[in-house]
Amino acid sequence: MTTETKTLTIRAGTLRLSEADAVADRYPGEFGRIHIQADTVYVNGWVQWFGRQVRIEARRIIATPVSGRMAVLDVSGAPAEPNFDATAAAQGKGTSASPNGKKGQDGGAGHNGGELTVRVVEVQGELGLAANGSKGGNSQSGGDGVKPARPDGIAGAFMPGKRPVKGPHGGSALQSWSQFWAYVAWARGQPGGNARQGG
Repeated sequence: MTTETKTLTIRAGTLRLSEADAVADRYPGEFGRIHIQADTVYVNGWVQWFGRQVRIEARRIIATPVSGRMAVLDVSGAPAEPNFDATAAAQGKGTSASPNGKKGQDGGAGHNGGELTVRVVEVQGELGLAANGSKGGNSQSGGDGVKPARPDGIAGAFMPGKRPVKGPHGGSALQSWSQFWAYVAWARGQPGGNARQGG
């Protein structure tokens, strides 16, 4: 928490907290500490505070599940950003001068969980508490690399399972599937000279 973090104190006879209210958005982000004092606090569904320091002092908490989700007071860290779709690749394909595609960006770091203190005489229903750090975001996939091309500049594809063919004087060549003698790469060595007669 920074020195600019403010404390919001809420005093009420009855206070209702519901997942449908987007509680974390209802109070501005500068209120990093929230202190609730009430006779009765209703917790309906999964209530998220995203990294806040929350203290609740009440005579009783009434916990009610919503659509099969149990009632939870959650101060876990906010979701990481950026968080890329696994199918989203970086824009920027490889070129002949730079064959590699554009590097994907890193996902965002996870955020620390907050602090949760609950002092209550009675809890009616089942109430969960959560204060976890959030996981890091998914990284972006890299962009496509350059496609193999024949010497005439036409994009080609290598024959599946074929190994480079040996040239006549060392080196090797890769064959394009479309033309048997259209080499994609050539590394021809110099022919050897005549050997001297042995002694």
